Amino acid sequence: MKRLLFSTLFVLTAIAGWAQTTFTEGNFTYTVTDEENHEVSIAKAAEASLTGALVIPSSVTYEAVTYAVTAVGDEGFNGTGITSVTVPASVMTIGIAAFQGCGSLASITIEDSETPLTMPGAWYERPFIENSATTFYIGRNLTLTGGENYPLTYNATSVEFGPKVTTINPSLFYTNYKLASITIGSGVTTIGESAFLACGQSDEVTETVVTMGSNVTSIGTNAFKDCTHIKSVTLPSKLTTIGNEAFGNSGLTSISIPASVTSIGIAAFQGCNSMTSITIEDSETPLTISGAWYERSFWNGATTIYIGRDLTLDGGENNPLLYEATNVEFGPKVTTINPALFYSNSKLASIIIGNGVTTIGESAFNGCGTYWNEETNQGVEELVVTMGNNVTSIGANAFLNCSKLKSITLSSKLTTSM
Repeated sequence: MKRLLFSTLFVLTAIAGWAQTTFTEGNFTYTVTDEENHEVSIAKAAEASLTGALVIPSSVTYEAVTYAVTAVGDEGFNGTGITSVTVPASVMTIGIAAFQGCGSLASITIEDSETPLTMPGAWYERPFIENSATTFYIGRNLTLTGGENYPLTYNATSVEFGPKVTTINPSLFYTNYKLASITIGSGVTTIGESAFLACGQSDEVTETVVTMGSNVTSIGTNAFKDCTHIKSVTLPSKLTTIGNEAFGNSGLTSISIPASVTSIGIAAFQGCNSMTSITIEDSETPLTISGAWYERSFWNGATTIYIGRDLTLDGGENNPLLYEATNVEFGPKVTTINPALFYSNSKLASIIIGNGVTTIGESAFNGCGTYWNEETNQGVEELVVTMGNNVTSIGANAFLNCSKLKSITLSSKLTTSM
């Protein structure tokens, strides 16, 4: 009997020692989550009515012990009247639906930190969904649990990533239709798949302005696809990879591909119907893009294109780079013009072949410069070709059916013309 009584008292004492301590200070209730390391989670006190700006404290002192605020509890501030919230660097986790239903919430600030902030990413568990916040500052990497990629919110109009952020999560602002400003900090190296897919489509947005960080090396698949109000973007000099359909169907009017880029994915700039010019900067390293039908990276409305490097076209087929070109220039680093590269560009009126080019591929300009509109009596008057002085080989059908090509001066080094 004594042994049983002792065992019972031991268990009760253990449970009492294990039980979490909860205390209230002002408008907040704190729960001790780690007694040894003095850590607590925070939530709204039961009787508190919160409005205005919420600045979550980084620490709290209770009974002469100072605790670090490292977590926001599940539904901790759900449905409150706060207008803004600042999450300090001390907070490591934000719980399920912590700020859902805050109808007056306008801005969210997640302070800078090198330690990731963990929060639920699953549908209906996301802390910042179902509220009215429009302005976001994200100062650290986010770890989204739940195994799925969902938007952080749907109402953002302005988003900024601070210098401590290295990765923008997949789908993080997917379908934020009113997004008009995206500022990507200098720490970001990777923009995840579909991170800003279909952003800024609303008629309320006149332009979605993207300030690209200087250290971005990879832009994921669909990252800015269907962003119809992105008119321009300056890609950084460290960028190496542009994913499939990364800017597909966007509102870009021009694009310059830095020399650092080694590969451009399938249809990366397809459907950009406002595109007028493409610049591929000079480099001695070839640029790999898809050459297969319907996969071509630049199949859009661009009319002027500068090609500053050799192109490696994947896909096993020779198809035109685009169909709307009127002016084409090959820079001094280009050595070979790919077969069929501008085949059937009927509006092409000017071709400048740089001094680096030695080989013009088969059917490279077949059928170019033939356009004429009988109703308007307008079109290509003459196809002007400036031939580089180092061309040694012109492939079969290279200028076949170029009916407006009236004269050409061949290179003195030319040895083969098929």
